[in-house]
Amino acid sequence: MLRIRLLLIFTLSICHPAYAEFSYEGQGLLRFPTGTEVIFNFGFAFQQSGYNNVFTAGEQQMEVTQRPEKYSIWLSMNQNHEVYVQEFATSYFREFEWTLGEHKIALQKKVLSPKRSIGDYVLTIDNISYFFKGKQGSVDILFDDEGIASIEANGFVKDLGLSE
Repeated sequence: MLRIRLLLIFTLSICHPAYAEFSYEGQGLLRFPTGTEVIFNFGFAFQQSGYNNVFTAGEQQMEVTQRPEKYSIWLSMNQNHEVYVQEFATSYFREFEWTLGEHKIALQKKVLSPKRSIGDYVLTIDNISYFFKGKQGSVDILFDDEGIASIEANGFVKDLGLSE
């Protein structure tokens, strides 16, 4: 009987890790300083099949040993207060709107009084506004076994609801 219990405990301890699989379409719109608007697609997916795991970010697929904990989208601002995001465009742009599954993320130029943001930018993640602290920041997509657990802004200050 003890052998059976030990065998059962050993078998349970080497079973495959928890199953995780998700897919999020990501569709967006870029606005350039010239007024040109360009549609882009950037979503995420994770497929698990035993120990063969594939993580997809945009058009890039990579084999991974486990589900990633997060993916960071870096925003960099130049001296003309235009923004560059490697995943979205090959050049600087002015604004973007991005729908990632049920989440809405946008970066908009907005002149505020008093001035609260470098470049007059407001980053909005699911109806919560943030302002650049410096000329760089990131939008971090955190994953769990269900998919997107949360989206965080780093390098930004959260809007405290002051009047515009």
